[in-house]
Amino acid sequence: MPDCIEARTDHAGELTLPPGIELPANRRVMLVVLDEPPATSAPTVTRPRESADPNLTPAWSGAATTGALRYRLDRELADGGMGQTYIGTDLVTGKAVCVKRLRPGVSAVHFEHEWRALARVQTPYAVRYLDRYEHGGVPYLVMEYVHGRTLRARFADPLSLIECVWLGIALASAAEAFHEVGVVHCDLKPANVLIEQTSASPIDPVPWVPRVIDFGIAILDQRDAHGEDTGRGNMAGTPEYMAPEQVLAAKRTPACDVYAIGQIVWEALSGRSAFPGRGMDVLLAKRDQAHGLRAECPRFVVPWELEELIERATHPVPEKRFNATVFRGLLAELYFDLDK
Repeated sequence: MPDCIEARTDHAGELTLPPGIELPANRRVMLVVLDEPPATSAPTVTRPRESADPNLTPAWSGAATTGALRYRLDRELADGGMGQTYIGTDLVTGKAVCVKRLRPGVSAVHFEHEWRALARVQTPYAVRYLDRYEHGGVPYLVMEYVHGRTLRARFADPLSLIECVWLGIALASAAEAFHEVGVVHCDLKPANVLIEQTSASPIDPVPWVPRVIDFGIAILDQRDAHGEDTGRGNMAGTPEYMAPEQVLAAKRTPACDVYAIGQIVWEALSGRSAFPGRGMDVLLAKRDQAHGLRAECPRFVVPWELEELIERATHPVPEKRFNATVFRGLLAELYFDLDK
């Protein structure tokens, strides 16, 4: 078994390991996850461990087993190294749901951590937790099914200025809701945002809403999925969207999410990656970042107010960034000015 395993995630965020490779249950390895084609993105880095704090990850045997009777699995969306994801039906409400099933024999540490984070979060800008259950000794996680493509795919069509600002407002609103209940996402990126179509109106001229998914490496109450304090030098996230302090394995705080949102808006405007390359090249660029990103756009002039907001949100020093609430409020002021 190698000390470093390279894997990929599919469109639904499910992990796929190379043929013949399984995650070890009793040995520590580094898992490098590529969630985009090698030429366009950097990997997600996380370090699986052997054990977890039982106070944070209780046994799934306490979850209701009747879920197997309530939820019908209709169609597989993805089959990854950690398990499978399905589109299902809630037979009580008749609504479509998204169901994740952990692969037998795989540690449920991150799976359990994800449902705990989801269960806390209440915002229209994130996928909603619905239920969890155990069937045949296997844990299942039930979430709202969001029909839509990822923000990464949406970027194939250029966004207007008002759409870029709206994207920032919605993501900052999501982060604000996360942070209020002690959750830090730590892996905000275009691949972890679904775009749900809505109807445009005079009040809301943008006909879509971003919905954040994948809380697998989220922090709860300043502790990670292993129950360890996030200031202990652990590096987790996607290098291309990590804040510099994540790359340096420093303490992960809500400021990490603000940084990622600023970078996502920068990319929405620019139409390109802020940190092109792979692996170590991206990590070194993040480590050496000396100032915030200055917004640019080849299609229209970016208002100076938006340039300054993005620059401060992506400042390499976390204490110099806005918190999510202030960032959302300032973007909203700009949005209303643009919509007049």
